[in-house]
Amino acid sequence: MQAFGLAFGHLASDLKVDSIIAWFDEGHLLKLPENSSTGVLEVARRVPGLLPAARKISGRDTPEWLASAAEFVLEGLAGRKKITRGEESYTAAQHAKGSWGN
Repeated sequence: MQAFGLAFGHLASDLKVDSIIAWFDEGHLLKLPENSSTGVLEVARRVPGLLPAARKISGRDTPEWLASAAEFVLEGLAGRKKITRGEESYTAAQHAKGSWGN
């Protein structure tokens, strides 16, 4: 997961992710379906800013590319300790607000 954080820091340094992090900080939980790009996109639409960030990273608008890019954003945020990734879901980071990891 740390590798995602490093790659995310280099590839997505100009992305606007505050609204994504804030959504999780509000107590929301996100569980992505497996093996369904369109299912991932349906769920990702609930998170403000996630699909625009995914579009910026992917450079393509096909469901497969957008779903992969959305998962990359989530994994990158988890790798940078902005959100927490559980076994099957993503949640708010497990630390005090204002003490974001690098």
